[in-house]
Amino acid sequence: MSQINKPAIKNGVPTDSELDIAVNKFFTIYQKPSARHFIDLFLLLSKNKYSWKQLKKLARIKFDTNIDPIQLGSQLTKAGDIADLPKMLIELPDKKWRNYFLQKARKLKTEIF
Repeated sequence: MSQINKPAIKNGVPTDSELDIAVNKFFTIYQKPSARHFIDLFLLLSKNKYSWKQLKKLARIKFDTNIDPIQLGSQLTKAGDIADLPKMLIELPDKKWRNYFLQKARKLKTEIF
């Protein structure tokens, strides 16, 4: 898997760009979602102005995989009841990130039908 942006070197360690991390989180959710990946992606999207369309396109290119809207929608709906919550270092109401991904799943209806 190639990088979208060249990794920055921080304290001698190559570090992925936030865009690379966001695309990785998007693809991980597509394959095997967990609460931490939903939360991480939500926070990255809150901080940066990456579009959903951009993440989908870059994930398709980076991982050489077609992003099926039915599978993506199915995985996104898991945000509603996924229970493996990480220990949070910041305050983030569950409803806020859960509703965000459930809304994204609902919007996929136009791509499916």
